[in-house]
Formats: sequence, C-alpha cells, structure tokens
Amino acid sequence: MKSKKIFIFSAGGSGRSILRLIQEINADQPIWEVIGYVDPDPNLHGAKLDSLRVYKQDELVESNEFFGACGVLDPKLRKKIVTNEIFSKGYQLPTLIHPNVQKSEDVVIKPGTIIFGGVNINFNVRIGGCVHIGFNCDIGHDVKIGEFASIMPSCTIHGSIGSGTTIGAGTNIHQAISVGNNAIVGIGSAITKNVDDDVSITDFPRKIIRNLKE
Repeated sequence: MKSKKIFIFSAGGSGRSILRLIQEINADQPIWEVIGYVDPDPNLHGAKLDSLRVYKQDELVESNEFFGACGVLDPKLRKKIVTNEIFSKGYQLPTLIHPNVQKSEDVVIKPGTIIFGGVNINFNVRIGGCVHIGFNCDIGHDVKIGEFASIMPSCTIHGSIGSGTTIGAGTNIHQAISVGNNAIVGIGSAITKNVDDDVSITDFPRKIIRNLKE
C-alpha cells in the first residue's frame, strides 16, 4: 500500500508527540510518510528537527493528496490553523489513533481527531472532528465530544464535552454532566455539576475562576 504523505503543523512539544504517535502507528502498519513540520517560527525555517525539515507556510504546494495534522493544543488556534493553513492548501485531515487504543465498534470519530496511547473508549461514543485526546484517558459510554476539544492526559470523561473546550489533565467529569462550548476546566478538577459555555473553572462547583467572555 502506498504511504500517505503528511505534514505536522507545529514543531512544538505536542507536534513532536504527534510524530512519535505516527511512528508507533507505522510500526504496527506502515501508513504514513511524514514530510516535515510546518511552523511560524522563523528561527526554525529550513532547520532539521527529529531529522525532518521545518517549513514555513508559503513554501507548501497545494495538493488534495497531502494530509495535515495540527499539533496545537489550544482549540481556537487549532481551528485557525486547520482553516487558514491546512484547508487553504487543499490538504486532508488525518485521523490518528494509537494502535493500543481500546474502543467499541460503534464509536464514531470524525476526521482530524488525534488519540494517543492508553485510551479506552466505551460504546456509543461520538467524537467530533479535530479533537485531541491525550494519553491514558477513559471515555465512558454515550459520551459526546464536540469538535476541536482538547482532552489532556489521564482524564476520566463520563459526561458530554462541548466544542472548543479544554479539559485539564487528570480531570474527572461525572456521569451525565455537560461541559459547555469553549470552556476551560483546570488540571485535576472533579466536575459534578454542569458547566456553562465560555467559563474557566477548577473543582466546580467549588470555584469559578472567570467568565471567558468578560
């Protein structure tokens, strides 16, 4: 089978983690040929990182045969990169799932989503496009995760997560709880009540940090 050519957008830590994920996918079944990183930092342009060249955006050719994986964890910036840099070149979005991820057959995962190792996904789960799910997360049954959400490592998710929302590492979302769109949940939080849109919180209902629209 011919390898699929892919760029990684961002040469930062999360982008480099995606390279390792792709290498582990390829070790199980060769699928991807990584062409290089794409990064806005002029100090990196033309340099080598992990034996890959770092490109600037305007060096890329338009093609509907290439793929672009976005390695930015911030949902708003990730959406901007997908729209203005990946789609503008005609590139496709890959779905990258570590070989050891355990998931039910009825799970629906839309393109652009990236899932790292050690994740367990139960039945009747729906995951939107361009979601990032970090290492060792547990996703319970009937969960819905909106597009461009970021779920950091070691989270337990038994409620629904809105689009563009970030869930900090080690967070526990109780069953049937809903976290709104564009929210931020702090590291290690225990969420036992619904969370509104555009709110940054930790250990809700005990502390609300700020409304993100203020």
